[in-house]
Amino acid sequence: MYIGNIFVAVLFCICVASCSEEYSSPLKGQTVSNQIFETGTTTKTITIGKGDLSKCTIVSNADWCSASIQGSSVTISVKANDTYDERQATITLTDPEDETILSFIVMQKQKDAIIVEKSTYDVPEEGGIVTVKIDSNVDYEVELPKEGWITILNGTRGLKNSELSLNVALNDSGNRREGIVKIVNKKSGINEKVIIKQALTPKITIDHENISVNEDGDEVTIKVQSNVNVNVATNEDWISIGEKKDINGFNFSVTIRVLPMSSGYTRSGLVAFESSEGRIMALVYVYQEADEVLSVNKTTISAVYTKGEQYITVTANTEFSISTPSWIKMSLITKTQYKDSDCYDYLYKVTIEMNSSQNERNDNIVFKSKSKEAIVFVNQEGRPDIGDQNRQAIIGRWAEVIGSGADRYWQFKENNIFRESYYDKISAIDYVGYYKIEGSYLYLHYDYMPEGVWKTFTILRLTESNLELTEIKDNGGYVRRSFIRSHM
Repeated sequence: MYIGNIFVAVLFCICVASCSEEYSSPLKGQTVSNQIFETGTTTKTITIGKGDLSKCTIVSNADWCSASIQGSSVTISVKANDTYDERQATITLTDPEDETILSFIVMQKQKDAIIVEKSTYDVPEEGGIVTVKIDSNVDYEVELPKEGWITILNGTRGLKNSELSLNVALNDSGNRREGIVKIVNKKSGINEKVIIKQALTPKITIDHENISVNEDGDEVTIKVQSNVNVNVATNEDWISIGEKKDINGFNFSVTIRVLPMSSGYTRSGLVAFESSEGRIMALVYVYQEADEVLSVNKTTISAVYTKGEQYITVTANTEFSISTPSWIKMSLITKTQYKDSDCYDYLYKVTIEMNSSQNERNDNIVFKSKSKEAIVFVNQEGRPDIGDQNRQAIIGRWAEVIGSGADRYWQFKENNIFRESYYDKISAIDYVGYYKIEGSYLYLHYDYMPEGVWKTFTILRLTESNLELTEIKDNGGYVRRSFIRSHM
């Protein structure tokens, strides 16, 4: 009995041992290294040992990663990683027979990124510091423009957030300019561009803004200081531009030549200083004046004693004044400009009053400008004295003017006495008075009434063109008779 029990126990142990040796999980003793995937959608198959894994379960703890079993192989699929961070998932295989577990890591690389806060920076003409903020998940390097006007002050080359400080120099290039700074992924060569735009305000200083020369012409040298390239031009054919000299960067000197005048009139023109873009930066005004012209067509006027008119032509290209004696009056008749000239002909009427004196008189008409003077000498003869020999002729003309008729009779007697008899239907009146001859005047003086209440002074004036008779009442009364009759 005892021996039998022992046999049964031994047989049971053998059976148990035999059963244990019959099953071994294919996962036992297996290891899987981390599986690394690139950014995009990818599928990868790996082999785990030689056993059949079909009885095992497989799960992923991330929705972007999935896995399946086929034989002794596991197929892993990942979706594209659109984030800027690396990510990982855990794949777990479990053998339900003996609950053996095998786990491994799936890693997917991040999307490479270099992100700059701004892609364009505007910098003033004088330059300055530009700070570029960068977010990146890669190692990068900085490439600068070859011209050298942008340099790095400091900056990091690592991952994540960083700042890049750039120094932009003064813009002395003569133009607005742009430079491209590249932030380059060291691994892939992919880059992000930062554009630096630097302004330039064209400036110019010239030491002459006005040029004034005489009719002989002249040359004037102008010094130019600028921060851009400057062209000098004019549309005037009488102004020429010399070559640039003393060039120092954008600074230079240039000679403006004004040709001599041929037309004799004042002219003006412009010299333009332009940028290379055609923008006018400065102007020089050029004036060329002809010498003053002031002349008259006659220098002497001779006039008789009676009132008369003569004419003078004044040629001038400038303003002028006129001075005359009181017995000469000037009035402008016409003003005519010369062709292709700023000269004018001024036609004046000269009115000379009668000279009542027996003495001749002389004076000047003076035309005066700023720098010139023209003088016309005027001579007028004195009033002639007709003398006694012409007394009867004047008396005869007196009678000829007023006449003698049935109602009136004039009688000139010796010793300068005259008598006028006047008759009408009511009364007969005699006027007795005195007469005197001076030059071309006949003076009559008589009493209107014997009592002397009325006193009338009568003048007969003989001129070249007519005779004038006027009677004037001394005590402020009325004109009794007045008429003019031309010579027969």
